[in-house]
Amino acid sequence: MEISINGEKYGLLWGLAAIDRFCNLVELDLESALNLVFAGDGKSQISQTIALSKFITCAIDSYAKVNKTVGGINHEQILMEFDNQGITLVEGVLDDFLHSKILGQNVSDYLGITVTKVDDTKPATKKNKLL
Repeated sequence: MEISINGEKYGLLWGLAAIDRFCNLVELDLESALNLVFAGDGKSQISQTIALSKFITCAIDSYAKVNKTVGGINHEQILMEFDNQGITLVEGVLDDFLHSKILGQNVSDYLGITVTKVDDTKPATKKNKLL
């Protein structure tokens, strides 16, 4: 998969290399690091999205290292693209990760992870009142 950031295309390479980079970046073990992306901190979907943006930087850097291309994108640039392109970009990236391979298996099977897509046909409702 490629992701477009500021009009430039960057390849994503998942697998053990990107996962290892992400664990080192967030200074957590595998389970805790992936929980940031898939379970969040239990408080907000925004924290999951921020974690995903950092995970994507790791996949871009892995792709760049293997394919000798430009990497070095920061997670703020990815968050800006999430803001600009919306949930379909987020879902596309997650789908790409879950269908990538780790130790010869699909990541979703290996890790037992599934992602439910957001139903944008339903009207949004506010659950909690902010201060």
